Amino acid sequence: MSVRNERYALKFSVDFTSETGLLLRSGKEGEFSDSAIERADGKLHINGYVWASLIRRALARCVSGAGYASAWGRYDKESMKISPLWTEAALLDERDFEAVINPGNRIDREWGTVIDNALYWDELAIIHAPLVCQGTVFCTSEKSASLIQAALTDAFWVISQGIETIGGGWSYGFGRLKLQQRRFSVLDLTSDAGRKALFDQSFDAWTPDKNVENPVIAAGKGWTALEVNAAIADGQLLAIHTDVPPMTEILPFELPDSFVFTRPVRKAGKREEIPVITGKAFRQSILSREIERKQRSTGGKACLDTADRNRDAVVKDTAGKRHCRCPRCLWFGDSDVAGIVSVGDALANGYETEVLHRVQLCEHSMQNIQLFSGEYLKKGTFTFRVLIDNARPDTDHAGCVRAVTSLLQEMRPGNGPDGWYRLGATSTCTGQLTIVEEIKEQTHG
Repeated sequence: MSVRNERYALKFSVDFTSETGLLLRSGKEGEFSDSAIERADGKLHINGYVWASLIRRALARCVSGAGYASAWGRYDKESMKISPLWTEAALLDERDFEAVINPGNRIDREWGTVIDNALYWDELAIIHAPLVCQGTVFCTSEKSASLIQAALTDAFWVISQGIETIGGGWSYGFGRLKLQQRRFSVLDLTSDAGRKALFDQSFDAWTPDKNVENPVIAAGKGWTALEVNAAIADGQLLAIHTDVPPMTEILPFELPDSFVFTRPVRKAGKREEIPVITGKAFRQSILSREIERKQRSTGGKACLDTADRNRDAVVKDTAGKRHCRCPRCLWFGDSDVAGIVSVGDALANGYETEVLHRVQLCEHSMQNIQLFSGEYLKKGTFTFRVLIDNARPDTDHAGCVRAVTSLLQEMRPGNGPDGWYRLGATSTCTGQLTIVEEIKEQTHG
């Protein structure tokens, strides 16, 4: 499908809100980070290709849009055909987003500790304003425009579920968008009014759009969504730390050596710093590590890392790329292939913090070496949205769902050893989490 004799255009404008931060890497190194977000004249820049790629991936998951996804964006050099889907760049002023530094590190899977010199920093965009996706699809008839509108409506619903995202960091929940409003209009390009409206930035002659729920998902393109409500275990502490104090108007009277990790949010027009458990921390420290531990203890196959010469079943795919066939690598990814489990950040509710002062003792003389203090969470609940993708045909999606839900059930009181599942710093004595409600599971497709 390409633009040749199209006489109609389906114009659309879609409002999203950002549920998580956007990792829109520019390919450049930041002043304080290893990667910088994409900017144009100081504004956050989301280029048209990013939007087009998101729409095509979402279309591919729907029965109504699979045909469009496979055709749009493919070029025929001989006839000079171009894609009928045109998407515009989105720019956000500095007042509409906030750039924050997101820490990351690599974990040694053999020992479960941080690898030396493996700390890195990504610049992340926290969005405080609506994200508007605008575009045009050129069509041969009004009927064709109506069918495409129905397919796009399904695709935007898919995007709103968080399974398709913009930017990098899908596994850690970055780039999730929530649909707010869809607007469409069919333009007749044989008329002066239609041609004038095509590139009119102030165009507002939109037709009402009907809400669509649960479109038909294409075979092998579904996913499972888990809603997990967790809390800090009674009487315990949680250490998700940062060395940077919160960016608030009034600094706390007591400044410890480390602070509770927070994300900026806007509520009722006011900026707040809310403590957060990052999706990466929960995904790696709870799900990936513990499922791998179970695999090993029950005689299952699980390699140590991508350099492990004893990897159980390293194969090459059709493109000649090597990857491991052990469940842990297939589900959570390795250096060669991405995983199928995505966990987003979870903001704290009903939280309380406390600063603790500690003393480091010499293990030989038992003398004081140094004094230090840290801020800890001592109370709070968190809601994680875990997505398990079924779009990779060579991966045991059902087995992954069973393994994840089984592990989460063990975190409910009375189902497993209290305090066994932990995350954060000083996890030998802090970081105990418990699941406080029944896990909500929903499968699409």
